[in-house]
Amino acid sequence: MVNGDWSGLQRLGERLSEVGLNLSIYERKPPKYVRINPRKPLNKNQLETSLRSSLYETSVPNVFRCNNHHIGSNDYFHRGLFYISDLSSLIPVMSLGLKESDYMLDLCAAPGVKSSFAYDLVNGDLRLFCIEKDLTRFRRMLGYFHTYGIRTYTYNQDGTEFQSKVLFDKVIVDVPCSEEGNITKLDNILSKSQWYIENISQIQLKLIQRGYDLLKTNGTLVYSTCALNKHENEGVVSEFLERNPNAKVDLPSISNPDITFVKSENIIRIIPGKTKGACFTRIIKSTV
Repeated sequence: MVNGDWSGLQRLGERLSEVGLNLSIYERKPPKYVRINPRKPLNKNQLETSLRSSLYETSVPNVFRCNNHHIGSNDYFHRGLFYISDLSSLIPVMSLGLKESDYMLDLCAAPGVKSSFAYDLVNGDLRLFCIEKDLTRFRRMLGYFHTYGIRTYTYNQDGTEFQSKVLFDKVIVDVPCSEEGNITKLDNILSKSQWYIENISQIQLKLIQRGYDLLKTNGTLVYSTCALNKHENEGVVSEFLERNPNAKVDLPSISNPDITFVKSENIIRIIPGKTKGACFTRIIKSTV
């Protein structure tokens, strides 16, 4: 049974019902997922011994499901030998179709989970630009990249105002949001009013527009949130498409038994349970 502020629960329940979900998604805690740092001398057996837990392979290479939820204090983790990365954060990055030597922009990069995965997908052969507005989060991101050996250009700037002399092959816009899919933070989710959702949606629209403006023709942009409601997902994407007639939605085909998802016209919604929840879309910048 979900407990919390009644008015907040009611608002949340109404938003979820619009997309065919209900408050029961917060009753099940998803497993943890770990990813071995390819630049560190660690293998699966060593990690299982250190975590005192069996690791189960997933459909994503080098990513394992772990049923031990208390792994954040592990020494190997603090030394950067493995990442804690939910699958719902990694699937959108895989949808970018990264290639070696690509120029990639992460417009809301902290804490660095998506950027580091992108970097590892192409063995570090990536011209990676990471933008973060909040100074505290920016500094933590720098420490994260240092710990894991990620080489990137970093900027403490507002993503809506970021300027660049180069355009990018790939852009990911993982926007600040109401976090409804982060089901371990219910109190924080319940604090989000309708005013907050309407206000943050306008910021999200500015961020996806800025990312798209910095994208090369025929380049790929992924817009993602850990919100589940329509306003921050279908709503933002639909308004963006109306303003940009040469932007074409190209939802990827997904065959992944480790996640549960549904597709709408312009969004893939990852349903909480096996993983945390999230939404994302893939957009191509066409010539017409």
